[in-house]
Formats: sequence, structure tokens, C-alpha cells
Amino acid sequence: MTADDTRSLFERRQRAWVTRDAAALAATYAEDCVVETQIAGTLKGRAAVEQAQRELFASFPDLAMDQNELLLQDGRVVMLGRLSGTDRGGTFTSPGTPFQFPVVVLHTVRDNRVVEERRIWDFSGFLLQRIQRDLKVAAEIQQMLFPQGHVVGEGFEVAAASVPCRSIGGDFFDYFARPHGEFAWALGDVAGKGPPAALLGASLQAILGVSPTSAGPASILTSANQAMLRRAVPSRFATVVFATLSRDGRLTYSNAGHNPPLVVGREGHRWLRQGGTVLGMFDNVTFEEETVQLARGDRLVAFSDGITEAVSADGIEFGEDRLLSCLRSNLDLSPVALVARILEIVQQFAKGTAQNDDLTVLVMTRT
Repeated sequence: MTADDTRSLFERRQRAWVTRDAAALAATYAEDCVVETQIAGTLKGRAAVEQAQRELFASFPDLAMDQNELLLQDGRVVMLGRLSGTDRGGTFTSPGTPFQFPVVVLHTVRDNRVVEERRIWDFSGFLLQRIQRDLKVAAEIQQMLFPQGHVVGEGFEVAAASVPCRSIGGDFFDYFARPHGEFAWALGDVAGKGPPAALLGASLQAILGVSPTSAGPASILTSANQAMLRRAVPSRFATVVFATLSRDGRLTYSNAGHNPPLVVGREGHRWLRQGGTVLGMFDNVTFEEETVQLARGDRLVAFSDGITEAVSADGIEFGEDRLLSCLRSNLDLSPVALVARILEIVQQFAKGTAQNDDLTVLVMTRT
């Protein structure tokens, strides 16, 4: 075939694309052709090519292929082009989204027909858009699974917030109504980041949510550990603090390997360390619990390790001492304002560095 013959062949192919004529396009292939595609797999024979092309046109009614350049050499043709259209059915991204991406198609031509073809379509930006859409929806769902950030009850006020380091995170917090006017809360951190941690976090949140309301924190964490081990995920575990508050200000808690919450008041401070090991790693573990009396005005702060392990541009960790100093300087703030203040101070401290872990804070005060 001459170069003119080859150009004439590809002009016919282009017209077939413009007119969306699958039969005319298939006629430019040899009867025993082999076509490698990223969507339909490997197609063998002209009939298979025509059927696949019809399905492609049907799925994307305005699909267009623009040939920008043809490179010809000894029966080999490289076509550089651009594919565009609208994803009306939501095949790759949200329905109705226009798309456009570069393509490279390698051809072997003989007797004025394409005998071999390999399509290389650059989906990178296209697929990234779909991933971003899915993550956005997942982040919205995760926020819906969290309770409202601020609750005022009989004798207490509580506020919490979580800032994931990615679109979705492995930290969570939750509140639970209990009999006789008790109030319970949990704050947890699943090992890892992103969607895998978020899935396990949602599962653990659900496990804690259906725990018997008559059970104490240690018993609830024991049951949660057993539930996680029944469907154990390798190298995945969680740290959790679970606590209940009675009407008279008695706080009963158990800490499963989590950063110890901090109680700060006019008389001093204490860390709440009683409990046991992490959830989801070891069988037959037991947890201990402790009851402390909260005085009026006391601030209890529970947090994930993203707070104390936040790193400055100089490589220094925020640490527990800075957190304690922050709380002592802001005891007059409401729980909502104190949560915001802690997050603000940590983010200012780590300014200039990438957030490498989720930031979650819960503040409770005895009113």
C-alpha cells in the first residue's frame, strides 16, 4: 500500500466515526482482524469489531474521535487523536458529564485493511474524576453517620468535630442515650487512612450503637472486640474510648488502647488511662473501667492521636503538654468554642506541613 492509499483508508474511517456508521467502520478491518481495546477486551474478527462499535455508539450517543496526526511507516500506522462525548449514563463519572481525553491507536495495515489494532486511551483524568466523585459521596455519607456536633443535656454539654486528612477518615465519634438520664459517648481511631479505615470505622460505630444500654463501658468494649474478631481484617485494629455520664456527674469510662482523655478543672488535671488493649487484634482480652466524679465546670477532652502527633515545619510534635496548656488557657470557652480553638491551634502549629492524620476532638463539660 502507498502512503496515499493508507491516508485514504483512514479518511474513510474518520467519516464512519463522524456519521456513527459502525458497519462502514468495520468494513475497514480485515475479516480476521484482531483488535485490543481497554473497554471491550480483545476483539477477533470484523463482526466482533462492528458489534462492539455499535454498543459504544449506543452508550455514548455523541461520541466523537478526532484524528490529529497519522504517523506512517512500512505498513504500520500510529494515529494520535482525541476522544470526546458525554457520559449520559454515568458509566465512568456522574451522568451528563462531558469528557475529553487523548488516545493513541497502533495499527498494522495490509491490503487496504486494518489487520491488527491496539487502542490506548488515556483514562487517567477521566477516572480520577469518577474517584473524586465517589469519595465526595462517601465523605457526605460519613458525616451523616456522625451525630450532631453539639448536644446540651441535663447537667452536661458536649461538642465534637472530626477533620479527616483525606476525603474520608478512620476517626469517629458518637453519642448514645442511656436509661435513667445517663448519657454515653465514644471516640475511636481505626488504624490506617482513607476508605478502608472509614469502612471499618463505620462498622465499629454500628457495633457500639447496638450495645446493651444496661452494660458498662468495659463490657461494651469486650463485646466490640469479639465482634471485630469474628470478621477480622488483617493488620486492621481500632482504639476506642467509651464513657457514660450519670446525672450526678459520675463518669465511668474504659479505654481500649486510645490516647487517654484529659479532665481539666480549677483544681488541676488528670489523664483517664484505665482500660485495656486495642480492639480487633487479640482474643480473650479483658477491659477495666474506672469512675471519676466531674465537678461543675470541669472540661473533659477526648481526642485522636492526630492532635498530639501533629508535626510542625521544624519536625516537632504538638504533644500532650501543648494540649494541656491550650485547655488551661481556654477553660472559659464553651465546648463548641473549645473544640474549634483546639483544632485551630493544632492546625496553626502544623502550618506548612501536610496533614498526615485525622484530627478529632470531643469536649464535655459538667454544667
